[in-house]
Amino acid sequence: MAIQIITTGETIDKKYDFLVQKISLGKARVQRILNNGRLGVKYVINNIFSKYSGQIKKTDLEKIVKVCRKSKEKQIIITHGTDKMVDTAKFLAQQKIKKTIILTGSIIPDSMENSDASFNVGCAVMAVQTLPVGIYIVMNGRVFSWNQVKKNRKKKEFIKI
Repeated sequence: MAIQIITTGETIDKKYDFLVQKISLGKARVQRILNNGRLGVKYVINNIFSKYSGQIKKTDLEKIVKVCRKSKEKQIIITHGTDKMVDTAKFLAQQKIKKTIILTGSIIPDSMENSDASFNVGCAVMAVQTLPVGIYIVMNGRVFSWNQVKKNRKKKEFIKI
């Protein structure tokens, strides 16, 4: 078996264009992260869309659910924007999918210095292999159940509630 990785865009994939001094969505960077981490487990990547999490609509959430349900893999990681990550985790939990699903992302884009993207993806890879069936958020070196977490915007981290 392999780990199914679903990418949805947002901060982890943002890039800084020095010519126009603007940050925009780039192509999914999780492949680069996994290559650099010399991942020792099999994985498949499904880039289903590239959006800012505030732009994700119910039809997008339904697409995530469909991909999760259809995947033959029982371990799934979803890269997602941090602003709406908890909302997506809640929606997934309501669908009663019998798989281990981890949502992760980054506060600082992978393309920038001091990014937390590689660390968070690495933690998600470890967590998805060890946690029981359920929906989780993995950020800042911590694992949170979908219903016991919120984003602390001031501290730029996720905390248990």
